[in-house]
Amino acid sequence: MRVQLRGSVNRLRARVEPGAPWFDLAIVDGRPSLFGECDYANAETIDAWLATFGRAAIDIDLSGVTFLDAAALRALLSAVSRNPNMRIVAPSRVVERVLDLTDTRNILVYGKVLHEHRQPKQHTEEGPEAT
Repeated sequence: MRVQLRGSVNRLRARVEPGAPWFDLAIVDGRPSLFGECDYANAETIDAWLATFGRAAIDIDLSGVTFLDAAALRALLSAVSRNPNMRIVAPSRVVERVLDLTDTRNILVYGKVLHEHRQPKQHTEEGPEAT
């Protein structure tokens, strides 16, 4: 893996391969923020960056995310499992759509505990309850 970096201490612009889209990791107004495409190519970098915050109470700003795939979502879920004090604020429309489709909004935005999130569906003799 080859990573190209640009930026200062407060903002890191990176791309994993030449010709790949840039993505930004930044501290904006004291808040960790992600910008650009968050996908398989940079999910490991995102996960490692979020791990540097330890268990500090942090709000991750995702308002600048233009693409989010399953690998990047997994990186965010991994980070929140290590740090239950982390949550997402200001998710972009793209991020909101992924959170809603994957039913992870409660975990990542509202800070619900991972193992308490899913409740088993109630079944009747006729099958699962209608929703």
